[in-house]
Formats: sequence, structure tokens, C-alpha cells
Amino acid sequence: MKKKDAPVGGTVTASYPKDKGTTNMTDDAEANAEAIGLDSDLFNVVASKNTGSSTICGLNNAGYIALYCNKNTSDGGSIEFIIDSDYVIDSIVISWKQNGQYAKVTDASGSVVTAVNNVYTINGSSFKIQDIANQTSSTQVHIYSIEITYSAKA
Repeated sequence: MKKKDAPVGGTVTASYPKDKGTTNMTDDAEANAEAIGLDSDLFNVVASKNTGSSTICGLNNAGYIALYCNKNTSDGGSIEFIIDSDYVIDSIVISWKQNGQYAKVTDASGSVVTAVNNVYTINGSSFKIQDIANQTSSTQVHIYSIEITYSAKA
């Protein structure tokens, strides 16, 4: 992440624009953040295939982020959102396109976070969304958007 003057906090939305073409995330965390509309001065987005996925996270022309599963191990692809060290991620709201029930959301400590009224309380420096499906066929988790509320550290 690059350092610059930034707001005290706010809410931003991570999403992949419709009709921008189909591609995949890369190992460049700043470029991944920018690809889904986040300021790379504030966020890094780390995309991982993990043990079972053959493809890193997809960015689909239809306007969604795709996480790919490992149908044998429940260790599919993931995306991790990391905020600049001067800030904390307070909460997130995920708009699922499909198969959100096969996703696991964890905080910076690795603890599973469960949504209450569709809000995941994070209160930390990062969170991860992972496809944990172990179905007999490939089950992709599709995400339309992730609304991230953050604030400056006290």
C-alpha cells in the first residue's frame, strides 16, 4: 500500500464492473484492489488459489467476483482484504450473486465471522472470504459487491 492523506473513515464498495471483460485477479495486491474499485492507497486485495482451486479469483464480464472451489478438500480460492495500518475495518456487507452458503468469512485472527442482519462485524485489519464448497461438482461462490465500513485507529 502507498501512503497518502486519507479520510478519517467511511464506506467503500468493492465490485467488478459489468461489461469490463472477463479476467482473473493476479498476485499484485494493489492492482487487485484497483480492479474492484478500491483505493490501493488504503487497501490491498490478496487473491489465492489455495490447494484445490485451479484458478485464482475470477472477475466476470457479467459484473461479479468468482471464487473457485476444491470439490475434494473444501479449501478453495479466497480473497483477503487488508487495510492500511492507520485504519481498522469495522464491518462489511456482502451482496451474493450465488452460493454464498459455501463461503466462509474470517477476520484477521482467522476466526469465523457470522453475519447478523447481513452485516459481518470485523473490527480488525483484514478479512478473508473463501469458497469452502466440497460438492461433487464445481461450486463457485459469486459476489456482486462488498461494502466495507472503516475508520481511523484511535
